Amino acid sequence: GSRSRGTLSVTSGVYESPSIQFLGSAARLEVMKPKPLFSIGLFADAQYADKDDYERPSEKGRTKYFRAVPERLAVALRDFKSKGEGLACVVNLGDLYDGVNDDDVTVEVPTRMGAIP
Repeated sequence: GSRSRGTLSVTSGVYESPSIQFLGSAARLEVMKPKPLFSIGLFADAQYADKDDYERPSEKGRTKYFRAVPERLAVALRDFKSKGEGLACVVNLGDLYDGVNDDDVTVEVPTRMGAIP
């Protein structure tokens, strides 16, 4: 059989790629590259709330920026969209908005099991 190194057809003006059987063919290497079955985007703990920023007294320097969440999620979405391959889905792993929780020890929380230190 003949082995083509890639030719330009004079009659049609179309380049014909080399066969992947040709030793050293770049097309052969492309076929062999591992590719993911799918890609997904993940995010967690967005914690949106219409309330002022909050720094837990027991964790100095760890501030929750509740009202900044929409912009942070927009940045994440732009990043997800910028990926070369499309995402099969984007998954929120929880806490999209900040509800009643243990940050505010003055609020009665049904799931709280004991005294807050």
